[in-house]
Amino acid sequence: MSTIPPAALAALIYEKTNWANGSVFEQDFYTPPPLPTDQPSPAPGTPLKIEQSTDTTKYLLPPYTSLSRYIYQSQSLSNTPIPVSAAVLWPYSPKTDADGKFLIVAWAHGTSGIFAQNAPSNHRALWQHYLAPYQLVGAGYVVVMPDYAGLGVSKTEKGEGIVHPYGACPAQANDVVFAVEAAQRVWRELSGSWIVVGGSQGGGAAWGVAQWQARREVKGYLGAVAVSPFTSLGGLEEPFLGVLGLAMMRGFVAWDGDVRLEDLVTDEGRRRLEGIEETGAGTAACLPLLLEEGLLRDGCLADERLGRYLHEVENGGREIGGPLLVIHGETDLQVSIQGTVDAVEETARLFPDSQLEFVRLPGVAHVPAMTASQRVWMDWIADRFAGREVRKGVTTRTLSAARPEGSYQQEHNWYLEAATEPYHAP
Repeated sequence: MSTIPPAALAALIYEKTNWANGSVFEQDFYTPPPLPTDQPSPAPGTPLKIEQSTDTTKYLLPPYTSLSRYIYQSQSLSNTPIPVSAAVLWPYSPKTDADGKFLIVAWAHGTSGIFAQNAPSNHRALWQHYLAPYQLVGAGYVVVMPDYAGLGVSKTEKGEGIVHPYGACPAQANDVVFAVEAAQRVWRELSGSWIVVGGSQGGGAAWGVAQWQARREVKGYLGAVAVSPFTSLGGLEEPFLGVLGLAMMRGFVAWDGDVRLEDLVTDEGRRRLEGIEETGAGTAACLPLLLEEGLLRDGCLADERLGRYLHEVENGGREIGGPLLVIHGETDLQVSIQGTVDAVEETARLFPDSQLEFVRLPGVAHVPAMTASQRVWMDWIADRFAGREVRKGVTTRTLSAARPEGSYQQEHNWYLEAATEPYHAP
């Protein structure tokens, strides 16, 4: 990319200040152990590399929180074994089950980017900090956080490149399930019981885990929370329809095998994607580069082959296993609530006995839905670990705000920064 728009450049410079350990390409951790060409890949759920105690001074963590990182084997949409990186947040005094084992909540993160440099495990604040993972570890849960395939680890054990299949909910669901399995194999003090919570892209992943449970039961899985979930490309509106459509094309090409990227994106669109990969741009720096017309080829979103892929990776209208809590803000501009409404209604129509609760948040936008509904999903998690039953059937309820809408801080107006002087921290 010859020039970077000022807005994208400013965001890029800031994003790089949050790389905890520099570029992922300069860290040995993100390279999985080599595998001889004549040796089969380890099975999904197998731990591949363990960093027991990560240097917390490189991160912005709550006091008395410990951090580990590891690489494990996951599985692609095509059932190909694929290495993925993950992190674990450890509380000082974890909640335990009846056997004294530490309770697990898997955190499925929202969109951090679409290339290797965008791994939350290499972000000083683990990308979404107090939106959920810091709140969960503060509540006493061990938090397992997969980066997702293609974020962090860029090549397989055999040196083959890994594409992040952005928006492919079943693929990210695979990453969550196998991250938990691998963590349980490494740290025997972890409970067999676990729950997944996710927001945005991660909300789609959490819903995908619920759909996984209906096909292949995972022992110990207790339920999923999907906040502001991505359900399908069809539920989006411009300009985010074009942005997310472009971001998903590389995953589609990797899945199909016959289609070429140049059949789907224009020359300028290809240059933008190459520039994003080259610079390591994350979500904030990507948006100014992708929020333009003319990056997708005319009619590409109507391609029959793409339609089959989108049907493969979407949520809703499929059977779920175990309880699922879905939460969405009614003023979400990035991922319209209507897509979630459609997915919930189709699930209810086809599978009326689903244990699905849908909570609507009037006046609440995309990311703030995590904080606006925190009491709801924290209580829900506690109830699942306590063994409280969820009745069969699909229900919907709407929360009401205690105060006038205009009296609330509606978006994040702060960010985390390192305290370098005693007076910087309370």
